[in-house]
Amino acid sequence: MFAEWLTQLTTPCKKPFRQMGYLAELIAIKHRHRRCRRAWQPHLKACKTLIAAQAETLKNRSAVVVLGSGQLLDIPIETLSGLFDTVFLVDICHLRNSRTATRLLGNIQFIETDISGTVARLQAWQPGRDLPEPVTETGLLGLLAGADYVVSANLLAQLPLAPLHYLEKNAPDLSTRERDRYAQLIMGHHLALLNTLACPVTLISETRHVVTDGDTLLQDDDPLLGLELPGAEKEWEWDLALRPELGADFDLRLRVAGISDLAAARRQ
Repeated sequence: MFAEWLTQLTTPCKKPFRQMGYLAELIAIKHRHRRCRRAWQPHLKACKTLIAAQAETLKNRSAVVVLGSGQLLDIPIETLSGLFDTVFLVDICHLRNSRTATRLLGNIQFIETDISGTVARLQAWQPGRDLPEPVTETGLLGLLAGADYVVSANLLAQLPLAPLHYLEKNAPDLSTRERDRYAQLIMGHHLALLNTLACPVTLISETRHVVTDGDTLLQDDDPLLGLELPGAEKEWEWDLALRPELGADFDLRLRVAGISDLAAARRQ
C-alpha cells in the first residue's frame, strides 16, 4: 500500500485525470501485473507478436501511434523503436516505469491526453441534461492523421470504465440502460475514429468476460455490449485474475481478439 501511495504522490498526472481515477487504475494494474505476471505472460506475448508482425510488413515507417500504451506491458516497444522514426505513446498519463523502460531509446514521445474524449465534457456536465457525446481532441486527430501505423492496445472495452464510475458517483439515478448506452457510445466513437484512419490499424480488445469455478461457468459477459468487431484472425484467453486474486473460489478470464489490419478485416 505504501508503494501505491508513493506512486500516486510522485506521478505527474493532470488533475482532471486524477479526479476521474485514471492514475489509481494505472497503479492498480502495475501491482496486479506483479502478482499475476506468470498468468499474464501468454496474453502479453500474443499482443507483442501481433503488433510486431504487422509493423514489419509496412513500407512507410515515419511514425507509429500507440493508443493505450499504458506501462508498455503489451507493446513491443524496442521493435517499434527500431522500425519507425518516431514512436508516439498515447495514454491518459504514464507511470515512471514506462519512461524508465524507454530512456535509452531516442525516438519515443509520450503524449498524455484523453483518448475517450469524455473527461472535460463529463466534468462540465450536470445531471438532468443529456449525457455529452465524446469528442476527440484536435491534437490527437492531427497526430493520428500523420501516422503510418496506429495500434489500439487492449483499450476499447476499458474506455467507458472511468466515465461510468464517475457517473455512478455523480448521477446515481441513471438507469443501467442509460449507463450501458453511454458505454456503447464511447466505444463506438473510438471504433469509428479508427475506421476513419488511412493508415493500417491494429486493434486488440477483450470480447468476453468469463467467471468460472473450476469447470462451472458462473458468469459470461460481453464487455463490448453488443458492439461488433470485424473477424479477428487471432483469438486467445487472458487469465486476468486467477484465484485468489479476486476471490478464493473463482477465476476471471478474458477472451481477446487480435485484428492485425482493421481495414482489411472489414473488407473480408
